[in-house]
Amino acid sequence: MALVDVYISDLFLIIKMIIVITIILVTLFLILHNRKKIPYIPTSKINTTPLKCCILLTMYIGNDESRRKIYENNVKRWLEETNLEIFTVDSSGKYINQTNPRLHQFSFNQNTNFVASNPSIYEKNSILYALGYFGNDILKFDMIFKVTGKYFIPGIEKKFKYIPSNAEIVLQNRTDTVWPYGQNTEIIGFRSDIIEKIISKINTLHKKFQDFKGNISTIVKNKYNETSLFEKTIYNIVNSGKYKCYRFHPLKLDTFVARGDGSVLKYL
Repeated sequence: MALVDVYISDLFLIIKMIIVITIILVTLFLILHNRKKIPYIPTSKINTTPLKCCILLTMYIGNDESRRKIYENNVKRWLEETNLEIFTVDSSGKYINQTNPRLHQFSFNQNTNFVASNPSIYEKNSILYALGYFGNDILKFDMIFKVTGKYFIPGIEKKFKYIPSNAEIVLQNRTDTVWPYGQNTEIIGFRSDIIEKIISKINTLHKKFQDFKGNISTIVKNKYNETSLFEKTIYNIVNSGKYKCYRFHPLKLDTFVARGDGSVLKYL
């Protein structure tokens, strides 16, 4: 009788494991099946009428001198190693100590301008504030690339030449740090005529994320309200099929800086 009980107990354990594995596999299938496949930017043919691109660096200098040094070193590289126009927006009321005809700076204090505490909302408003401040000086470009200020991307200017003329959103290769319901946005490009419309949706589309065809758990729903709102909203927009999107091949980095969670990215 004891052997029978053990057998039944083991059988139930095996059945439970099979059920759990099945649920995981079905969930992964649904995620991958509904994840829109974004074409890569072709690398074999330069666009004969390349898009005019600029860089918008988002920063928060604060009172951290080590962070200031990272930003200033990166801005220096953007200016010395590219011919791009560089726009910066700092949300701590600070400026970097550099001047250049191609460098355009804007700063404001997020602590006195915003009530929200979500980093994605801060970034959203930083971008919108910058667009409003720079106006046509930045909106005259075909495509605006938002880049997190702690990164410089070697060789990116050459890659811009391959972007197809019909591109509306250009994504980085990396998605794994916010997988499966997000799109990394250390660098992301938008057509200048749609960037304000898209960025303005960052805090209005997140509720639609909370029902991924009815398959998202309560835990995941809560995370949507707390973290990576920017990345998850972009994911939703990209997968809506409303915009022509392309993806970079992996963008290798030559300097490595810790992110907020302590991780270090070697490519974007």
